[in-house]
Amino acid sequence: MAQGKAVRSRASREAILEAATRQFRAYGFQKTSMEMIAKAAGLSRPALYLRFAGKDEVLRAVAELAEARQESALSAAVAAAGPLGERLAGLLQAKLAVTLEAIGEGPHARELLAEGSRIVGGIVGQMARRFEHHLRSLLEGADEAGEITLERSGLAAEQAAEVMADFLHGLELRVGHEPTRSLRRRVDRAARLFTAAVSGDRRRR
Repeated sequence: MAQGKAVRSRASREAILEAATRQFRAYGFQKTSMEMIAKAAGLSRPALYLRFAGKDEVLRAVAELAEARQESALSAAVAAAGPLGERLAGLLQAKLAVTLEAIGEGPHARELLAEGSRIVGGIVGQMARRFEHHLRSLLEGADEAGEITLERSGLAAEQAAEVMADFLHGLELRVGHEPTRSLRRRVDRAARLFTAAVSGDRRRR
């Protein structure tokens, strides 16, 4: 019974955070009020304040939920079957999808990125570090399996992961200014380019 109550409470909390995310995406962080979040979540304003002290705390909870979802998505991408190019593209696409889900593609995307860095910078930084960790693990595994030869790039796995993470961060800054379809194409092309650069070609030996 207690477990069922905990599950319902968690689902209710997630529903509130998803409602808050929709409001942030539609109106921006600054113009979204606790009253707007409460209405979107089907709660009274006092009921919302019983759960969250204010808008900053709501945003922090939204970021924590995004962090958990990112970790699940990245772990699944790394564990997926298939050639490295597909797995690398899947990993990059998964990270981009988390960002798109959090800030949307509208005119408030840049504001939400800025507010995220200001209010929940620690969580954002941890998400970035976990992303680099998964990138490094994927590349190290492919190198050890002989699928690629990182030595061809002149970079260690950690350095290559940092380059790929910086590339994706640059794309995330384009959200709201460039169509999502275009951003996703860039991700696929980058994954193919990198994989080709570090893959052996026996015909040249």
